[in-house]
Amino acid sequence: MYAYLKNCGYIITFGQYLNFTGKYIPVTAPSTSGGNCQELKCDFTVDDIETQARGWGTGYGNAEVNEGRVQDVCGLTSKSSVMVEGRCEQFSATGENVTIQPGMEKVEVSTKLQQYSFSGDSNPGFNMGYGYADCGISINGEGLEKIFIFDSAFGFSPFGSPSRWFLFEKTNQFVKTEFIPQAAGGNYEIQVFARTSAESGGFGTGSGECIVVHPEYIKVCQFAKK
Repeated sequence: MYAYLKNCGYIITFGQYLNFTGKYIPVTAPSTSGGNCQELKCDFTVDDIETQARGWGTGYGNAEVNEGRVQDVCGLTSKSSVMVEGRCEQFSATGENVTIQPGMEKVEVSTKLQQYSFSGDSNPGFNMGYGYADCGISINGEGLEKIFIFDSAFGFSPFGSPSRWFLFEKTNQFVKTEFIPQAAGGNYEIQVFARTSAESGGFGTGSGECIVVHPEYIKVCQFAKK
């Protein structure tokens, strides 16, 4: 997992459990035409659900058709919460395995999210609390393990600060990124994800929720070297 929070002089790193690395490349534009493209549609066949929790942390994740409170569409749910003392991280993803041909200069991946929402809170108690949520595209394959964050939200309350809440949603968002495959090509797992994290200490609390409604497609375009 990859994300950083900087608040009140603190630097909090998410990723101690699920071990993703990558960089932040948000693009809100339709997919570029060209290249050798394939468009994958719901119902996707490769789902990943992973939850790591300790102490008083709990998590829930799902990836299925009709998830996200809308009928006959694909969706993702990720929830993390904690109270008193503990930590939880949850990762839910859906997508497909795609074969990348040898000799490709780059691969472009895009999707359109019909809707996504973030919500959560943090309360410091006698120590601290935070909640976090994000969504985007994850890519894992030959010599590559990256996660591209499209959007995120958080609440962080260190000791002595007020409680914080976050709640918002967006509709009809395009997400696009690209990666450089190995020269020999290979199989790559390409997914849309929803992810959350929460941590607290000293009777603090934290929670995060992300719901992604209907990634309409996952488009993969391969561009050969010129």
